[in-house]
Amino acid sequence: MVIVITGGSSGIGLETAKLYAIDKLNKVYILNRREVSLDNITSIKCDITIEEQVDKAVTEIANKEGKIDLLINNAGMGISGAIEYHSIEEINKIINVNLMGLIYVTRKIIPYLKKSKGKIINISSVA
Repeated sequence: MVIVITGGSSGIGLETAKLYAIDKLNKVYILNRREVSLDNITSIKCDITIEEQVDKAVTEIANKEGKIDLLINNAGMGISGAIEYHSIEEINKIINVNLMGLIYVTRKIIPYLKKSKGKIINISSVA
């Protein structure tokens, strides 16, 4: 199975990637703002808020593997405290990562998932 996980360099994304990578038949790709080195996991530097970077990363995976079976949208960020204490720039950054990034990645991968009858898992925070 070919698996793409956003936000896989730490936290839930990293642990999910490691879990899938235990099965050597799985090809696990993580998309992150920074590249990391992990056994049996391919890290691709990709800011999911930049559509061109998403296009490039997904095309690279699809060209190499010929398919994508599972997308796990895990990348996300948050802020705490009252909204009055945060700038519009901070709020826009959160919207870009949590919403637009998810949209860019999902739209690009859906054609591959349709062919493979694959699945999408969206992970969100209670915060």
